[in-house]
Amino acid sequence: MKNIIQNSEKEQWKDNVLSSLEDMKRTEAPPFLFTRIEARIRLYEMPTHLAANERVPVLKLAFGVACFVLLCGINIWIVSQTASPNTVQQYQTSSAQAAPILETADFDLY
Repeated sequence: MKNIIQNSEKEQWKDNVLSSLEDMKRTEAPPFLFTRIEARIRLYEMPTHLAANERVPVLKLAFGVACFVLLCGINIWIVSQTASPNTVQQYQTSSAQAAPILETADFDLY
């Protein structure tokens, strides 16, 4: 009995909501909205690469070249620091000490 009352209340509420929508007017889009949306979509779809007759601005080009030179300089400095004679000597010593350990190691994984 309680379920029947609850169902009828729900039905009545649903009918009230649907009847309140009857007096509403249909919304209308502003004029030329669709064409403006299409224009924005086309704007984002435009190719971002430079055309044959366009040039890169001088400041951007100079900044790119400066960053490249700085990166190359840092790499050269790091390689020269790590390839010093002391580092090579330490590497040879440590690898010579590790060889007997690897010969006696058991690589049986199972």
